[in-house]
Formats: sequence, C-alpha cells, structure tokens
Amino acid sequence: MTPACPRCGGIGVIECGTCRGFGGFICTTCEGHGNEPEDGEDEPCLTCRGHGTTTCMRCRGDGGIACPECSARDFSMR
Repeated sequence: MTPACPRCGGIGVIECGTCRGFGGFICTTCEGHGNEPEDGEDEPCLTCRGHGTTTCMRCRGDGGIACPECSARDFSMR
C-alpha cells in the first residue's frame, strides 16, 4: 500500500486558503444582513441575493480544493 500524502492525508483535498474552508464570505455590501435599506424599506441585497454571504470563487463554495501535491493519485480513497 502506498503511504498517504503528507499534505492531505490521501483524501486529495485540502482546505481552501482563500475562504479558510468556509466556502464563502460575509457579504461586504450588506455586511451579512441580507438586505439593504433603501427608501426606508428593506430590500434584498443584490450582491448576495439576500443570503448575507457570497460564494468563494476559488473553491466554488466547497471549502476545499484539490491537493496540489497529489490530487489523490495512487492513494486509496476511504
């Protein structure tokens, strides 16, 4: 059996360094509230569509990226 990758433990995925595994960020437009006060009424934020967070573009919201050292090649997936 081939020893596991020292960086990812053989799973082929490491934590995204951009979002630190969260998969997104607090929306900077609405500061995470999900709405924007406009003319005295709360309207859903157009940037985050009312969710309060935006998706990390590097990991596409998964929180992890392929291990650059092995990409799980030759390792048993468990």
